[in-house]
Amino acid sequence: MRIEFFVPGKPVAKQRPRFTSRGKFGRAFTPPETVNYEALVKMCALEASRPDLPMESAVGVVLTIHVERPRSAPKRVRYPVKRPDADNVVKSILDGMNGILYRDDSQVVTGRWEKIFAVDEKREGVHVQVTYFEEVE
Repeated sequence: MRIEFFVPGKPVAKQRPRFTSRGKFGRAFTPPETVNYEALVKMCALEASRPDLPMESAVGVVLTIHVERPRSAPKRVRYPVKRPDADNVVKSILDGMNGILYRDDSQVVTGRWEKIFAVDEKREGVHVQVTYFEEVE
């Protein structure tokens, strides 16, 4: 079984937790950009979800990250080597799908991703494919 969907908008890399202290106690919090992007991923995953999900089986994930080509980049430049870091975008996407398409991202046993230039700024986003593996007894 395979689920596919597209997360529109500029891909957001998962940011490190921030720390603050008020009085004698410190606390950690997730930056708002990360929280908002993971909520967008959850919403897109919910739209593509089925009633029998989340499942307990192993899953494979394929991500295609579409980023805007800078106007200053010459046409000979084929790959986006600027931010956002692809591995941190992958973390945002996987964490956003927790509890929707699978119970926990520890179920992801295989994955592949690529970061490419978007055809135009309206196609910026992440194409997600989640494949469920059947257990063989």
